[in-house]
Amino acid sequence: MNAIWEAIWDAISIWEAIWEAIREAIQQAIQNLSLTNLILVIKTERQPRGRGEHYIFLGLNLQAETLHLPSHVLAQLQPLVQLMKLGRSLITQLLSEEQIQGMVGPSEIETYRLNSLKYYPQLYDRPDNFAFLPAELEEEQNGQDSPLFERLLFWLSAQAEGTRSGFVNTCINLGLAEGNGSWKSRSILRRLRLLGHLEYSYRNSWWSICPAALVRPVIAEKGLFLTGQRTAELLNANSAHFQYAQQPAGQGPPRITADTLSLLPHNAGCFSLHLAQLLPELQEWKRTLAPLDGVRLEKYHIQRWNGSRFIDADDLFYDDQQQENLSGWYLLKTEGGPFQLSLFYDAQQRQWLQGDWYGLRFLANQTASRMNLEVIYDPDSAELLIPSAQRWPLLYERALVLASGFLPEISADRQWLKYHGISKPLCGQLTDKLNLSVARMSYA
Repeated sequence: MNAIWEAIWDAISIWEAIWEAIREAIQQAIQNLSLTNLILVIKTERQPRGRGEHYIFLGLNLQAETLHLPSHVLAQLQPLVQLMKLGRSLITQLLSEEQIQGMVGPSEIETYRLNSLKYYPQLYDRPDNFAFLPAELEEEQNGQDSPLFERLLFWLSAQAEGTRSGFVNTCINLGLAEGNGSWKSRSILRRLRLLGHLEYSYRNSWWSICPAALVRPVIAEKGLFLTGQRTAELLNANSAHFQYAQQPAGQGPPRITADTLSLLPHNAGCFSLHLAQLLPELQEWKRTLAPLDGVRLEKYHIQRWNGSRFIDADDLFYDDQQQENLSGWYLLKTEGGPFQLSLFYDAQQRQWLQGDWYGLRFLANQTASRMNLEVIYDPDSAELLIPSAQRWPLLYERALVLASGFLPEISADRQWLKYHGISKPLCGQLTDKLNLSVARMSYA
């Protein structure tokens, strides 16, 4: 009897070793082929079939219900089939989770979070790089896109909330993004957050629309501007009271102003000043950043920000003499794959911190004091100019954008961002908290 049990145990151990190898191979293949937005989860049969064959089930992110695999999705999956040698072809009939429940075992690979796979359980909580990687606003200048942004906001308002992949796919379908859509979609997401239209949860990769509200500009002027949810019903019912103005270079949905407070139940008041009062100083803001535990540096190629670009720093963390000088902004990249982490390392606390791209860059420049961090303010025109290389963390920039309801203008040489409707008290409050010097605009 013992021999029988040993044989069974050996068979189980062999199968677990095979499945572990399959996990690793599939993980690398999906990363290399950038299929994580399409394949959300992978399951395998509980036991192999005859002659060593077994089924592998791919949980797909499909926007429409259908019984068979769409041709464009099949074309995306064929490289994975060929690379992994997963049989002669895919079975294109689609199955529900209930239909395969009795066939599959408990082991699975989830790919839904990040542009990566969650396989090693709880080794560390990988962040949502969709929101943490760069979203270069200055690369998006096309006034013809403004109606498309309004259509996007209508769709988001109708859905109320949804997944990151759904947001990306909608941007692609509207023609606002191309390819896998992640890069341009990050830029669009940031703009909509700056304008107060939606929020985004890093932890579960989930967006949600903000309630419609009227906001008073910082500089006294007639009218209030609309933030949050935007529906055709709301606009049509109040068309006589609304006026439209395009965002600079058509970078987002148009700014809508109303001439009365009675149109909406929500009146946010002068939200920009409220937000500026609540925001902490920079070092306090750093303490609010979510830590990322268990980062295994041996898995990554390490680059460190030197004030103008990232430079190789693979050996830095293994040099005992450098341990006190490690605080800074880093990129951790996987070898041969697209996955990368953007993190700030706090040497004093020995913690890796997560934050938005521009926020971590700003924090790194302030921490190292590599450059003169200065802004230019013109009290006569109520305009604030910030070097694009010193762009502020998202929450602080949102206070600037919601002062007027307009995104910043970008200079012709892309070196400056100009914010309108900034009062002297607002400028002083924010620059003091960010430890910035302010120069007054001078005219020749």
